[in-house]
Amino acid sequence: MEKSVTEVVAALIWDRSHFLICQRPAHKARGLLWEFVGGKVEPGETKEEALVRECREELAVTVRVGGVYMEVLHEYPDLTVRLTLFHASIREGTIQKLEHNDIRWITADELGQYDFCPADESILQRLQQDARTLEIGCCAAYCKTCREFGGACPGCKTGYAGGARDLGKARCAIKRCCLGRGLVSCADCPDCEACPTRLAFHSHTGYKYGKYRQSFDFIRRHGYDAFFRAAAGWTSAYGKL
Repeated sequence: MEKSVTEVVAALIWDRSHFLICQRPAHKARGLLWEFVGGKVEPGETKEEALVRECREELAVTVRVGGVYMEVLHEYPDLTVRLTLFHASIREGTIQKLEHNDIRWITADELGQYDFCPADESILQRLQQDARTLEIGCCAAYCKTCREFGGACPGCKTGYAGGARDLGKARCAIKRCCLGRGLVSCADCPDCEACPTRLAFHSHTGYKYGKYRQSFDFIRRHGYDAFFRAAAGWTSAYGKL
């Protein structure tokens, strides 16, 4: 007999480079483990409607639901869940701890300090991988050196990638192109050699644009891991390769 699958939704809510996690109540199944806010989809609800309701019930906020970040299927001893994690942002209200034992804002680097529900494991792995790619600008600048990295700068990639800002309103054409296509940078694009958006940016004169072109070429040849190793000691968005 085929097992039934329980549809569950959750929200990946960003505040700059931090995202929200919640600790389950001690008396519930998987008590005191950490998770993303959300819950079961009730009959007659869409997944998006269920997520809005759950965030109101658990956090007293109204969220704006964005695209799907990841979907996983996990089998617990007591049930099988299909978990859909959405990008989301707070549209109205102030977060209150109405149901959970604790609530934290953390970065991907801090994930190892918390014990999560088993269904979240593959999501955590992706978050850790994605966090590193946010350090590279779509134009191949090394953004981690910026004093406002992950902060309030309206041009920062982290806000758009996390869904907190409207990508369609981004001033940077490269950012709209790369993030809209799910790319880390122009170096990932199969059309980059002839891309008019990339060519227009890298045709700008000036020392820094030459260094951005150099970083772009380096990543194309050697990959991101080699770039991160080379850039580890940089104090600005470009340096020696």
